[in-house]
Amino acid sequence: MALIPIKASVNIFGLIQLNDKNKDIFTENQISYIEMIAKNLGLALLAFQDRIPADPATVNAVRTDTYGILSAIERVGAKRLLSLPEDIVDEAITAQKLYYPFHLISGDYMDFSWDKENGVLKGFLIDVCGHGLQTAFMTASLQVLFQKALASGEPWLKTLPVINKHAMRYSLDGSFVAALCFEFDILQRMPR
Repeated sequence: MALIPIKASVNIFGLIQLNDKNKDIFTENQISYIEMIAKNLGLALLAFQDRIPADPATVNAVRTDTYGILSAIERVGAKRLLSLPEDIVDEAITAQKLYYPFHLISGDYMDFSWDKENGVLKGFLIDVCGHGLQTAFMTASLQVLFQKALASGEPWLKTLPVINKHAMRYSLDGSFVAALCFEFDILQRMPR
């Protein structure tokens, strides 16, 4: 069991209780992530403290909304893991991902594809600066753009200007993105 306070400053608004019958089931990373969520909830509640009526129906509604948000984050994180590429095992190449997101939702993503006919391994790794839902939204938007470019078969030098143009629509204030794109011609044993 883990009890994580929802607090801001000296105000404690409640607890997030995580239960499991197994001992030591929650990793430090998972607890750290839930602590970050609890801190943000506490700050939001502190900001709106005077606006929240003290009646039990409203308090229960806030609790229900909080549970719903945490459940949604967990579902999105699970789907995100499923969207990672399958490892490639072929007579010409073996490509395995070493990437695993630090949190359920994050600003990191990667993908690659193998064009067996032409012997080209192509892929990308993106990192959006920041944390939380805004960063996850921007990462998901960029994921779609990069995967479309990856599927097109066009060289990165041709598709990156298009990605940059569209990515500006999803840009958040004070954020930036780093992307590493690669193409390897396995038959020629050289990058393209």
